[in-house]
Amino acid sequence: MNTRQSFGNVTQLPQFIRAMDRDNLLADPLLQQICKPWINAKSLEASQLTPSGCPMEISFRTSGARVFTFEPDVATKSPALKWKRISALSDMSPDSHPMLMELASQPDQSWGAWLGVRSSKGNCRFKVYQEITKHSLLNVSRRIATAISKSEGLCPKIFGFDGVQEEYYCRIEQPGFDSIHRLLSVVGAGIHSLEVCLLLAELAGRRPEELFREVPLGISYRFVDNRATAATLFIHATSISADHNLMTRRIMHVAREIGGASNFDTVLDHWRPAWSTLALTVDAETIQFAAGCGLLT
Repeated sequence: MNTRQSFGNVTQLPQFIRAMDRDNLLADPLLQQICKPWINAKSLEASQLTPSGCPMEISFRTSGARVFTFEPDVATKSPALKWKRISALSDMSPDSHPMLMELASQPDQSWGAWLGVRSSKGNCRFKVYQEITKHSLLNVSRRIATAISKSEGLCPKIFGFDGVQEEYYCRIEQPGFDSIHRLLSVVGAGIHSLEVCLLLAELAGRRPEELFREVPLGISYRFVDNRATAATLFIHATSISADHNLMTRRIMHVAREIGGASNFDTVLDHWRPAWSTLALTVDAETIQFAAGCGLLT
C-alpha cells in the first residue's frame, strides 16, 4: 500500500504515456479523457496503484504486449464515482459480471476499482480491477474453489474482468516450493515450478528459502469457462529494494534469460522508471515475464 501524500509529476503524465504507447492503444481522445481529472487536479493524492503514488502503471512484457492500468479518477474519489468514470471511458460497468456487481457495492473499500487498457489480436480491450474487502472474502473464495480444487492457502485481494476472462489475484499465505508446485499444477504448469522459483529469487536477490520467508508472494488465476487456464506469480519491487537502478539490472537480466528484453528498451531510453509489480505467467508450455512501472515523482 502506498503511504505517500501526493504525486507531483502530474503534468508529465500525458507525455510519459504517449512515449510508452508504442502500439498506439490509446487514441488521443481516450488519452485526454483518462488524464483530464489528474491534470485538472494539478496536485494529486497518491494512488495505491503504484509505490510512487503515480495514478497509472505500464506493464512491459517479454511477449511484446503492453498493458496500461489507470486510476479512473482522482485516487481519493469514492468507488461509486470511479465506476461512473470507468463506464464513461469503456464498455465496462458493475453489470458486466455478477461478481463485479457484488464487489462494487462492498462497504469499507480502500481504493475501489482501476481500469486497464490492453491489446488483443490488434484490438484495444479494457479490463477492470476491483478491490475485494473482508466482506466478500468468503464468496470469492468459494468461487475460486469451484474451479481450483487446491485453493487452500490463498487470500483473494483483487478481481479482474475483461469481458470474457475472470482473473483472481490472491496473496499466498505460506509460500514454499511445495505450495508453488501445487498451485502451478492447477494449470498443468507444475513442471515449471522450480524454474519460476529460481527466477523470482533472482529478482529478489535472495536464495529461494529466503524469498519465501522474507518477500510477500501473490498468484493470480485466469478463468475461461469455469476452468483455470494460466497462473501468474508476482512480487512487488518495493518489497525487495528501493534502489531503482538495481531493480532495473535484475529485471533486464531476467528478461534476457526468458527472451524479449528488447520490449523493455523504450522505458529505459528516456525515463527513470519506478518499478512496481514483477510477474511470471505460466501455463503448461510457456513462461512469460512482465514488469510494471510508473513515473517517479
